[in-house]
Amino acid sequence: MSTIRIGIIGCGRIAAAHLRGYMANSASVTAVADINQTAAEALAAAAGGAECYRDPQALLASGEVDAVSVCTPPTAHEAPVVEALERGIPVLCEKPFAATIEAGRRMVAAAEHNGTFLMVAFPHRFRPAVQKMREIVQGNKLGDLVFFHNSFCGPVFWVKDTWYTRKSVAGGGVLLDICSHSVDLFRFLAGEVVEQHAVFHRHLHGIDVEDAGIIALKGKSGVIGTISASWVVGAGQASIDLFGQRGRLSYMFGDEMTFSGHNGGRETIRVENSDGFIEEVGHFLAAIRGEVTLSCTGHDGLRTLEIILPLYRQAVPAHTES
Repeated sequence: MSTIRIGIIGCGRIAAAHLRGYMANSASVTAVADINQTAAEALAAAAGGAECYRDPQALLASGEVDAVSVCTPPTAHEAPVVEALERGIPVLCEKPFAATIEAGRRMVAAAEHNGTFLMVAFPHRFRPAVQKMREIVQGNKLGDLVFFHNSFCGPVFWVKDTWYTRKSVAGGGVLLDICSHSVDLFRFLAGEVVEQHAVFHRHLHGIDVEDAGIIALKGKSGVIGTISASWVVGAGQASIDLFGQRGRLSYMFGDEMTFSGHNGGRETIRVENSDGFIEEVGHFLAAIRGEVTLSCTGHDGLRTLEIILPLYRQAVPAHTES
């Protein structure tokens, strides 16, 4: 196949990462769409002069794209994703996959009905370090997994003034936004989820979603996981910790991870410090070319919704007024 022509629908913050991934993989971003003309023009210029559209439908009908990234807010995923799939255009859809389970199911059904690729943007699973962790787990170096711990916390107070903290647009707070990555990592490294619980809280004033939370998971194999996520901690942390019956594997999102054996031995494992976006996009493009089997599908995005969204019915977040 000649150079794959890409359209990007939604030209906000995350679209720049998609553009970077496509450019690194020698794909050509030929069209962008956003109701914010300024944002669209800026991304188009960064892409080297892509065509700008205000309407995703016009972009999809233009004949100028072979595949698209959908980078709109979660409540605006379904319409462009389904239309693209019905036109036979492969889709890389940002997370959270959708704002409701029903929307997610309709998107997956559209992909299956039309036989078109639908991939969800979970770049963390494509990090070389996470791929290495999966290799170590599957090689049984850790033995049977007992605990999975993951944390994505940071001082990102700027979200207060964005759509991320508006439930009508985002569909939820950190549990849906940040923990979509974490639940996917649990499934990727430890297996399918069979039980989940959560506690969460709202610290910021003037928002209607949670800004800190913890999810407890149980896997089919018996592994127990904890996930912590927040936008409001003063010092950030990004980490994955796996405890098995033979040892522990710790990764602090840098260029190395540590294996500690049950006999007291300790091993440092060097890894490439990539954020996974280039590898994620590379996989999407390789699947379109028929070189690999798509390994991160709409089903993976739907499972995160099926695991996370019911948690909002299990607990009511408190709000500190002090």
